[in-house]
Amino acid sequence: MPLFGKRTAVRADVDKIVAHHGTRWRELAKGLGKDVPDLPVAVAVCDDVARPGYTSIDATELRDAPDVEAVKIEMLARMVVAADRCVAYTGAGISTASGIGDYATRAKDSHAGPHSDALKSMSPLTAIPTIAHHALVKMYRAGMLAGGWIQQNHDGLPQKAGLPQEAINEIHGAWFDPSNPVVKMSGQLRSDLYSNLLKIEAEADLCLTLGTSLSGMNADRIAQSVAKRNRDGKGHGLVVVNLQRTQLDSQCALRLWGILDDVMARVAERAIELQFGEARSPEVQFPLLMGEHAATSCADAAETEKTRNLENVVPIPYGVDGLRLAADSPPRMLNLEEDTEIVLTCGPYAGSRGVVRGRDRGNNIDLTVTVAVNKRGFKAPVPMKLGHWWLDAGVRGAVERFPVANPDLEVDGANAENAGE
Repeated sequence: MPLFGKRTAVRADVDKIVAHHGTRWRELAKGLGKDVPDLPVAVAVCDDVARPGYTSIDATELRDAPDVEAVKIEMLARMVVAADRCVAYTGAGISTASGIGDYATRAKDSHAGPHSDALKSMSPLTAIPTIAHHALVKMYRAGMLAGGWIQQNHDGLPQKAGLPQEAINEIHGAWFDPSNPVVKMSGQLRSDLYSNLLKIEAEADLCLTLGTSLSGMNADRIAQSVAKRNRDGKGHGLVVVNLQRTQLDSQCALRLWGILDDVMARVAERAIELQFGEARSPEVQFPLLMGEHAATSCADAAETEKTRNLENVVPIPYGVDGLRLAADSPPRMLNLEEDTEIVLTCGPYAGSRGVVRGRDRGNNIDLTVTVAVNKRGFKAPVPMKLGHWWLDAGVRGAVERFPVANPDLEVDGANAENAGE
């Protein structure tokens, strides 16, 4: 009996270590020169449940010791370089430093951000990307996010940081895509985005899960699947970077407890250094990526990209249905000048008509679209936005389907004549 009890205690200790550091904790301990890594410490205690109705986990925030964090960052950078299909799966925590609130942060002395009262008072629509967003974009440009980016948030901050639209799956809806309205908790995911999620899930060999409480949303399956394959000896597994506990902590290959901006900035720089050393390549725009001011210069690059999308009339290889035209067909002109009529080509409001109202301060296109707002079919005008980055993606023919088009006036005219006969 004593021996059984001792074994049980040892097992419990190992389970605790795994839940706080991941299954690769022995590699971590070796890097620290210790038998067992120090456990993270609580820096903001809160007994309130972080996500009521989803989990019973409290909202206490933990941080790794500086030496533990440093070794974990080195390990994660090497995992990123070694992976073939690394995917980022991001939740609300990646955007809190921009001033956009989340559901799970409840501690009064939270370390999650935002960093100033001015940010708290901003409209979420005008928020700017965080350092973590820029870090991930740098990794994408360096070829380190070949699996893509799954975004729980609606805020468009990855694209504002310079991520091309085709590289992201906004699975829960998007403020800057009129064809992809925000999905309610009890709502249904868009079928094409869900199919893309399943494809990414099947191919990913490393999942960077950042700033999400992993409370059981359907999209959490990507983290679970990558973790399971790693337990079966395939891929590099699941990495969670978060201040709060999650349901999947014990399934991680590596678990980091830290502030996303700090951790991901260091991971991106170290991964790029490991992958490329002193090399310079125009394909990954190293002058914009390397050095202590990399996040700022990356933001400058995104700003430069925004100015390229100022034209209101552009040629795009998409038809009035939003689908790509045949390769030998000339592009159609998309007119987004003020007061021009548009139609949504896909999503739950496909076929709805609207009007361009102009540009906002971020150069995004303001629309007013008349849609059904209840089950009885009552229609009302609703303000929507089209992110300026869609124009670049459209001109390049990079997205599967373009969300807006100008109505085919010739077809409409013919239909009107037929209706009058």
